Amino acid sequence: MDKENRADSPILIITIGLGIFSFFILLAYHNIADGDLWARLVQGASIWKRHSLVHRDIFAFTAVLPKYIDHEWGAGLIFFSLLRFFGPASLLLFKIITALTALALAVLTGRMSGCKWQALLLLAVPCAATIFPAYSLVVRSHTMTYLFFAATILCMEIIRRGHSWPFFAVVTIMMLWTNVHGGFVSGLGVIAIYTFISVIEKHMRRIMLVTMLAAISVTFINPYGIELWNYLVPAFTMRRKYVTEWQAMPLGIYDAFIGFRVLFIATICMLMVAWSRVNWRRSIPGLCILAITAYLALRHRRHAPFFGLSAAAFVGPYMEKTLDRLACHVPGIFLRKARPVVYIFILYGAIAVLTAWRVLPNVSLRVLAPVGAYPVREADILMYSKATGNLAVTFRWGNYAMWRLYPRVKISICGRYEAMYPESTYAMNDAFFFKIGSDWDRLVRQYHVDYIMLDTRRTRLQKKDLENIDFKIVYSGDCSALYARKELAPLLKSVAEQMPERTIEPLDAGIPDSWWDKEVPD
Repeated sequence: MDKENRADSPILIITIGLGIFSFFILLAYHNIADGDLWARLVQGASIWKRHSLVHRDIFAFTAVLPKYIDHEWGAGLIFFSLLRFFGPASLLLFKIITALTALALAVLTGRMSGCKWQALLLLAVPCAATIFPAYSLVVRSHTMTYLFFAATILCMEIIRRGHSWPFFAVVTIMMLWTNVHGGFVSGLGVIAIYTFISVIEKHMRRIMLVTMLAAISVTFINPYGIELWNYLVPAFTMRRKYVTEWQAMPLGIYDAFIGFRVLFIATICMLMVAWSRVNWRRSIPGLCILAITAYLALRHRRHAPFFGLSAAAFVGPYMEKTLDRLACHVPGIFLRKARPVVYIFILYGAIAVLTAWRVLPNVSLRVLAPVGAYPVREADILMYSKATGNLAVTFRWGNYAMWRLYPRVKISICGRYEAMYPESTYAMNDAFFFKIGSDWDRLVRQYHVDYIMLDTRRTRLQKKDLENIDFKIVYSGDCSALYARKELAPLLKSVAEQMPERTIEPLDAGIPDSWWDKEVPD
């Protein structure tokens, strides 16, 4: 380490600490439970209570697929284990730790290229903003995909530089990844890119090819064997019109993905400015990964974090050369003579102060499932009344209702999408809540529906529509409502009037204790 770097080290350490503090607080502030968390907890609870996976749906009264292939079963086991032993706060901490680790691994990859810390820390700000939407809820299986994605890039970069030992790390990562989330295919993509470039360059070919073959082989080590691939292959090309995050990334609006838009445009500019000043041939795999992840993010916004991590790993040298060119044109003696690390420290300090002032007072490590985000009071009414029967519920709220109300109440749909239900079930459920077509009420005619949960912000159903099919209102909140068959409504209304003000803790690991009191066939 040269004299200047040694002089900068204390400031760099403090700067990194300020960055960790700011990102930690921002991640902790967003403590609303994710809609998919409830489904993951169901699978995890099944493993703990029955020592087996749920292979066939037992929670819905509508038509389901003959077999349930859950590519996130391992995530469910992890989440429920954390909840069981350490409580809800551990889920929030798990989210924060995986986010910080993923970003740190990507930055370390950038450091391997010889890029200075100043450029990497400046780059880390838009990269953190780009990956942030993936961590804005608590907690998703995707968090482990982004962590393993960054770890795989780091390992493959080390192999490319002449070391063989990361082979074992890559194979272990891929085996774990296969059992927690279907995003492991992105890891195979990274390995394939590095292997292909190595074969062309005739450098480290043998270890790369062995790594790729081993990584593919261990993906069959899962509870479903080859059936996991039979499920995933068509799932990759499926249009998920009910899921917003699978929609294309609009470039001209301001929303949670503004970090991606800034980073995407900045990356293009830096590549153009510094292309001739960087030995891009040394980073061909990185540039390929960068281009592919940018394309995937533009097609499906949920892929934006892949681009953020790729940029942190590979854009550093281009940012460094771009900053060098800009420094030559900066007016003022002070700006020219001051060390770059000082500006980064000031930036991180400003972010930390702003975060401490505006965000820290509202931070809590408690995971919330608040009214409005979920049908909390509606579920309470059905729970306290010990209601039994079938519940028509929207796509967004099905997982929550399933977790809260099974086994007394079964649901019409949930967010497990193509893994659990045929498309016809989704179409029928959607037609009911949005009054699509003349046969919109087929759900209640084909099945014996006893209760209906309405998200009044996202439905075309009116009170008179439900009264015409013999449903009466039981409870109405600011953005939700509960209806029941007219013969069931009086009892539920009386329960609603006497219901305690506070709901139960929805993240109570004891909720599934009564689910499998009797044997349920797989």
